[in-house]
Amino acid sequence: MKRNDQHRPSAINPFDYEYVAQEVMKIEGLGDVYAVKFNRDRIKAHMARTGGTYSRHEHGGNCMCCGSVNAIYTTLFYHHPTNTYVRFGSTCAEKLDMGNVNDFRAIKKAIKDAREAKAGKQKAAAILSDNGLDRAWELYNMGDDMDAMVAAGAAIVEKGGVKSATTDWSILVNIVGNIIKWGNPSEKQLNYLKVLVDRIANMTAIRAKWAAEKEAALEVPEGRIEVEGAVLKVEERDTFYGLVWKMTVKSDDGWIVWGSVPNTLNVKRGDRIRFKGTVTKSDNDPKFGFFKRPSNGEVVNAA
Repeated sequence: MKRNDQHRPSAINPFDYEYVAQEVMKIEGLGDVYAVKFNRDRIKAHMARTGGTYSRHEHGGNCMCCGSVNAIYTTLFYHHPTNTYVRFGSTCAEKLDMGNVNDFRAIKKAIKDAREAKAGKQKAAAILSDNGLDRAWELYNMGDDMDAMVAAGAAIVEKGGVKSATTDWSILVNIVGNIIKWGNPSEKQLNYLKVLVDRIANMTAIRAKWAAEKEAALEVPEGRIEVEGAVLKVEERDTFYGLVWKMTVKSDDGWIVWGSVPNTLNVKRGDRIRFKGTVTKSDNDPKFGFFKRPSNGEVVNAA
């Protein structure tokens, strides 16, 4: 096809063209990617301002300059003399030193990331389904739908005006997100997901049980006393004295105390321990307290 239009490569005058935005010819259902929507909105706004339309010259391909049919990522220009829009393949745009390289790289990366995420989600959904965890996938995809979360049993907290689901939900979302990104979850991760799904489903009953237990709990005794109970949590804290292991212990009387793990002990969640410590009540909750200078520690029953 012999061309005599003014957009053929030999006739291009770069000064007649204004850069508008990036386009993607094959997005395969990824039209909701932010970079794609951003560039589409930019084109729409520009066309509304000029009243121009796409050029109707014959070119034979996706690139309206060279006619290439292989141009997937294209750059849209506004041609001032004809009040039309012309799509250039990235190669033609670069050769003519036209366009915005950063915009081109950004949209190309966004599409690549979106395709990888889409493939990862398909794989993750299959993995979870194969392990009887379809509900974990459903919970993950509720996103920020607070009403759906509450209906599913999640407890909702609010900090600084921002609402979010409590820890179990956050952990589930994090684990599923890692499966999407990396695939191949461990058996331990899959088993923990089952625990989280069950806890979320029964959160209303669990919260009622916790409230009843707290109501029945006695107040924390004070002074130098012997503490015996179950370890609820063990965590490492960075303090003025360096890294220190802390633990939360629940007594048989229901009160809970928090303090440093005795140097002689190596404990984990679920262990039953006994030690002596100097205990004081919290100013905000008489059934919660703090202990210091723990001694004579022993694991009565390991988890």
